[in-house]
Amino acid sequence: MNLRPLYASLILIFSLLASCGEKSQTTSTDTAAEAPKKSKSLPPVESVPKSTAPEPQPAPNGRPGNQVQTELAWNALGAKNYAGAVSAAQKCIVDFGDRAALVEDRLTKENLPMPAGVVTPDERKQINRNGILNDVAVCYYIKGLALTALNKKTEACEAYAGAIKFPHARIWDPKRKAFWSPAEDLPAEIEKLK
Repeated sequence: MNLRPLYASLILIFSLLASCGEKSQTTSTDTAAEAPKKSKSLPPVESVPKSTAPEPQPAPNGRPGNQVQTELAWNALGAKNYAGAVSAAQKCIVDFGDRAALVEDRLTKENLPMPAGVVTPDERKQINRNGILNDVAVCYYIKGLALTALNKKTEACEAYAGAIKFPHARIWDPKRKAFWSPAEDLPAEIEKLK
């Protein structure tokens, strides 16, 4: 099993977070209650039985909760309701982040490449099989966009770094009709915020 790409991504995340926090300190009147919840650290995947991660529960309309929360976050962002976008994105991250990490760990262990760009129908199916992973990554991205709009650069850097933790995640770009990789593309956004 080749873990070099994962370790390289983690090193990049930590170095970007350190430099982002140093160079873009913002003043904020946020209270501790408004601060995003920190993700709890997970034990090594080998020691966690797959059954400990709860299965996503369908929303009342029959769609999985991760899809519903992601759609709410996109809609709030589109309406320029940045606080609502952050809230909806954070709910998806908190509720489904542990499962997304398990999917990422499995894909890393299996050393499976994930296509990006314009893809074939079979490749699209491969990407869409990882819905929770993709939705959590896109919610980190949405959260970063909303925090950038609120001029909370340090928090935006942290949100983007959260998406980078998932190198197998893909985000659909409807304008280009292609998938893109947050792990590959978001470091440039973090650099812009410095």
